[in-house]
Amino acid sequence: MQRSLPPAPVCLIATMLWMIAFANTSLGQNNQAELLAVIKSVGKAGEGHEAAASAIRELNKSDATAIPLLLKGFNGATSLQQNWLMGVVNQAATKGELPKQQIEAYFKDKSNDHIGRLVAFELFTASSDALKKQLIPNLIDDPSLPLRHKAIASLIAEAKALKDEDTDAAIVLMKKALANALNVVQLEQTAKMLRAEGVKVNFQKVMGFLNSWQVVGTFDNTESEGFDVAFGPELNPASVDAEARYKNADGDQASWNKTITEDDAGVIDLNKVIGKQKDASAYAFTTFNSPVEGAAQLRLGSPNATKIWLNGELVMSNEIYHNSDSIDKFISDVKLKEGDNQILLKVCQNNQTQDWAQGWQFQMRICGLDSKPILDESLYQASATDKKDSK
Repeated sequence: MQRSLPPAPVCLIATMLWMIAFANTSLGQNNQAELLAVIKSVGKAGEGHEAAASAIRELNKSDATAIPLLLKGFNGATSLQQNWLMGVVNQAATKGELPKQQIEAYFKDKSNDHIGRLVAFELFTASSDALKKQLIPNLIDDPSLPLRHKAIASLIAEAKALKDEDTDAAIVLMKKALANALNVVQLEQTAKMLRAEGVKVNFQKVMGFLNSWQVVGTFDNTESEGFDVAFGPELNPASVDAEARYKNADGDQASWNKTITEDDAGVIDLNKVIGKQKDASAYAFTTFNSPVEGAAQLRLGSPNATKIWLNGELVMSNEIYHNSDSIDKFISDVKLKEGDNQILLKVCQNNQTQDWAQGWQFQMRICGLDSKPILDESLYQASATDKKDSK
């Protein structure tokens, strides 16, 4: 009986494993590139993990001369693959003299991977605190979020040290940090510092929270079965009618009601807007006027089961109850139209009675792929930072 060949990817991995088995402990660049290819071939479900483990064992024999090639391996790698590569780079860095010029060149090329550039930065500045201090201030608007984080942390530390001696100068530094930070914790920290010095901060605008919504409810979610039931508002998610009325869980007519949150973190608390309900579903919709067209990220924080439609397309579905309600808990890649974009959100509450299971709320913002908020300016009345009136 004729045997069929295994699928091509299996043949490739088997061939590479054979090569790994006979590799010399002193690896050439060709072998290193092939081993990197094995690591980066691991699928999302773990396909090829065994082959990658063998490749890592071989790459761990590399010396420092391999680091430039290993850094290139970060480009296009998944988070898991990058974690493996970090370990390999750390091992190689202990074996021989670092090729600092090549490592620095990788760092300076901002098209390279953000994590790879961070690893490169730590490597070529490891022996010089002076060089690190010289470079960090220039990273304040770096596209690599970990590198930018270092610069903002330095600014915040400088502002803290300066505020008792020269408050005005400290405020300038704090505003600079607020204008450039993308890390949520750093933004919260800087806003708190500015407010302590009498500076008003429109944190909703800083973060880009969508603060104005139409809300309607409640619809049935007994035994959590309402999550997949298409109630009235989602029958035509591409064109929600704010004047429409729907039959709710009690058989009554439910209508949309506008709510604008003053919460600093943009939270719409449905327990307050609608009233505390269990086994219930509610909907919220808004029109987001985008100044740009193109790829973006819709970012949601909610402890409830949620679905989101953007311009009629289902872009997010999270059937999870009472998870963390942290900012940006769920992120979905989307495409915005320039101008009006309609967003419909379904938020389901179950029947759990524990204190920690009472939250029924959401917060949402839209960011570019660089994590900068995309703002619909019509949502905000004040600028992001304004000095309080001296009166």
